[in-house]
Amino acid sequence: MTSTKAVMVRTLGKDFESLASNGIMCQEEFWNRLASDPDFLDKSFADATLKGRVAKGASDVVVARARSITRHRFKDHLPDVLVFLVIGLALYGLFHRRTPTDSAASQLVVVSKTEGLNPFQTITRFDLTLGSGPVSPSTFASVEDVVGRYAMEHIAKGKILERSKVSNGPRLSNELDQRRIFQIKLQPSPVLAGVQPPVVVGLFASPRDKDSSSALIHDLYILDVHSDPNGISAVVATSVADFDKLAPLISRSDLIAIGPAH
Repeated sequence: MTSTKAVMVRTLGKDFESLASNGIMCQEEFWNRLASDPDFLDKSFADATLKGRVAKGASDVVVARARSITRHRFKDHLPDVLVFLVIGLALYGLFHRRTPTDSAASQLVVVSKTEGLNPFQTITRFDLTLGSGPVSPSTFASVEDVVGRYAMEHIAKGKILERSKVSNGPRLSNELDQRRIFQIKLQPSPVLAGVQPPVVVGLFASPRDKDSSSALIHDLYILDVHSDPNGISAVVATSVADFDKLAPLISRSDLIAIGPAH
């Protein structure tokens, strides 16, 4: 016991006094206590840093003892070596399991674009970077999982990107380029039931004034849609030519989505 105590004192230094105050005078007593009381380290050492040093020091004693045996008579002491190594590995695992870590932190997608993300503009990988923060199902961990979506509102530079603030439907590439984006009121229609924007529909403009001509748009992107007291409000995108044809009719027509949506 005296020799193992000397090894403990030499390895742990002043931290040996902390073990001695808990009745641990040698490495055998340390292992026996740990075997009979797995929570011994937590209950005896409130200071996480001190607990870590003691656990690591005891592990170092195991390794040093194993090396000593190996150096002198490996064959005769092979069982001892294996026992020491198993104990050391168990102690190492215990130390790492009980030492506080920042495992709850992870990579998160953050807006890097100088002017932030403008609503209804397709997001590219150059608009984003990775930061760190707590794991949450409401955030993104991969830039590639965001590319092709669009923001539903302006998101400033440096903000963590949240799933509720971007589109969740099919990804886009350059479909919105050169298109006019605007808001309209639609008549209730089963075509829009359960859609997950963005989707493409047709649009029929039926003027309330019988003397005006109707208009049909074949390629209208629905980017956002929700019900309100006056009907269905939608943010849409269409070509410049179709916008010019539709614009004079928007305020004086019933606008009806035509399916199927795709």
